[in-house]
Amino acid sequence: MPYQLPTIAIAGNLTADPELRTTANGRSVASFTIAANKGRTNQNGQWEKTGDLFVRCTLWGALAENLCASAAKGSPVVAVGELETQHWQDETGARHSSIQMTVRDIGLGLNRGPLTLRDQPHAASNPASSWTPAYEPPADDPWGNPPTGPEPPADEPEF
Repeated sequence: MPYQLPTIAIAGNLTADPELRTTANGRSVASFTIAANKGRTNQNGQWEKTGDLFVRCTLWGALAENLCASAAKGSPVVAVGELETQHWQDETGARHSSIQMTVRDIGLGLNRGPLTLRDQPHAASNPASSWTPAYEPPADDPWGNPPTGPEPPADEPEF
């Protein structure tokens, strides 16, 4: 059985706008970093950060173009891919290594609420690339529209 790199999923936020480049043979590649934070509620009921992880990522092809057209700094994302260790030697001869993720699939995270997709300038020239929702709730659907009444009392738990 051939050796396979570990596949993982990471959820976090983009630390900057993804950087899109094109290789000499015309293939698109995006580079970006995902920051994942761990935290908990302390004894005083306040949120405290207990750890963080920054993962440098690379994404290829049309998916790289789609990410750059849809996400920006701070966007919540969920990425799936393989981890690899990159090794290099600097000009002083010191050896370095870092872990990098080659992303195979990525999506926008919705755990903090709905997101608005950025307009894609190339959508007009390529109608197949523009996204439209498959379902639009009817106007009288109470679950498909934002509430119009007063806010719930502060002591009521959200569900």
